[in-house]
Amino acid sequence: MTSPSLDKLPIYAHIGVPEVWRCDGERLTIFELGGEAYAQTSRSVALPPLTGEILSGFVKERAALGSAAWLRGVRERAQAAKPG
Repeated sequence: MTSPSLDKLPIYAHIGVPEVWRCDGERLTIFELGGEAYAQTSRSVALPPLTGEILSGFVKERAALGSAAWLRGVRERAQAAKPG
């Protein structure tokens, strides 16, 4: 997470970063680059199974759990979601 004191989206757009995630401490929002500006989107382009809702859930879980327990849970879900 970074400080919101400087709006970095125009900088990221200028260098062509295709997707930016922003978190306000409770909710994570996904922005997708379209032309020269970002627009909010519900699903990650880089990681299509992830939505803003799922990522916000991770943020809330992290606040409730310790780092190690939270990371184990994320790894377990990632392993379970692997195709094949």
